Amino acid sequence: MRKTAAIILALALACATLAACTVNAPAPAPAPEPSGQEEPAQEGTDAPAGDVVVNFITWRGEDSTVFKDLIAMFEDENPGIKVNLEITSADITEYYTVLRTRFTSDSADVFNIHPGTYLAEWAVAGMIMDLAGTGLPELYEDDYLGVGQVDGIQYGLLTTYNSCGVYYNKKIFGELGLSEPRTYDELKAVCDAVSEAGYLTIAAGFGEGWCLDMILEPLVCNYAPTDPMAYRKLETGELKLADEPFVSVLRDIDRMNQDGIFMTDVNGTSYDASISLFATEQAAMLLCGTWSIGGLKEMDDTLDFDIFPLPGVSAEPAAPIMPSQAISINPNSKVMDAALKFAAFLSSAEGEAYYCNNTAQSSTVKGVVSDAPEISMVQKLMSGKTAEWPDTYLTDSRMFDILDELASKIIGGAEVDVAAAEAQALIDSEVVPNAG
Repeated sequence: MRKTAAIILALALACATLAACTVNAPAPAPAPEPSGQEEPAQEGTDAPAGDVVVNFITWRGEDSTVFKDLIAMFEDENPGIKVNLEITSADITEYYTVLRTRFTSDSADVFNIHPGTYLAEWAVAGMIMDLAGTGLPELYEDDYLGVGQVDGIQYGLLTTYNSCGVYYNKKIFGELGLSEPRTYDELKAVCDAVSEAGYLTIAAGFGEGWCLDMILEPLVCNYAPTDPMAYRKLETGELKLADEPFVSVLRDIDRMNQDGIFMTDVNGTSYDASISLFATEQAAMLLCGTWSIGGLKEMDDTLDFDIFPLPGVSAEPAAPIMPSQAISINPNSKVMDAALKFAAFLSSAEGEAYYCNNTAQSSTVKGVVSDAPEISMVQKLMSGKTAEWPDTYLTDSRMFDILDELASKIIGGAEVDVAAAEAQALIDSEVVPNAG
């Protein structure tokens, strides 16, 4: 998959200046079709006879109200076309399992996809349309187009970009006389104080594998901020889990677990549950991406919070920069003209501005700058040291499962060296021999 340093540098510079971001974590390879499981409900409108129906699928439940507004705007401007919105859960494996079934039933036309490994795998499988000649890429800033390319072909259009950090409840911090922590020792002192006051410490959805990326990858950024290829080197065998930065990252996770940095039963908590615990002020903090700002505000518009980067035990924090969701189109859509019109609307200055301003995100579309008031907190997050999201250059999606499982085991109390050796054996046997 073609990825250039210039594109990622552009993402870094954009985040440092505009700095309002969003996206979900990288996804595993396409899962097998489900057998007998209940499928997510579809939220589209019933189309009158004769109307063309475009099926739009996404995992972004926190943006459901905004997407419904956008669909209403689009349908008003395009009589005769209806859009069926389907939102799966935030579980990444479930999303791609459902998406695959929609392809087999001809009920997927426009959909969101994660740039990186997953975009590449689906493109190679012939399940994403080459967007050249559609006019859609021309709507986006050139610096962001490469993130949606595979071997130079434009398969996806990056709509936003994001970061990851620790949200904190400003009211709770004020009541307890706490300040935003800058170092690990300060973070531990804050966690001790909020726990003594009866609050949960840092909520996180580690019950879902992809959420573990939000502790693994920020820590890799902290310890190797100038090496964006650290994950790729692990994939090719150039680095091992016993080497830096990984040995420090794994020991930090173990230390954080022992120090009570994360809430009790964090390994059994879902992503949605972690968001709810923070939104309802049961947890004083939340480890999450900046894509959740809009969703939190929608849950409680009086919730007063801010974000700080997760520090390492022995490393200064670096705010990660990662590409967000992309828009892609099924090359076998039965309603291609209508699908292209809807994708063009989502990519238009009108559609993108509405989306970004109502979800506190920065746009990659030409001429659009989000003016959402929440941008200031993300701008602050990105104003210090930054680093590229490490999995950007991975080519084998099995790495996600191996590393997420490793982190889960350590948080569950496994011996670091033993768990790391087991994970390294899997990487050596299953991944390294196939690394290109």
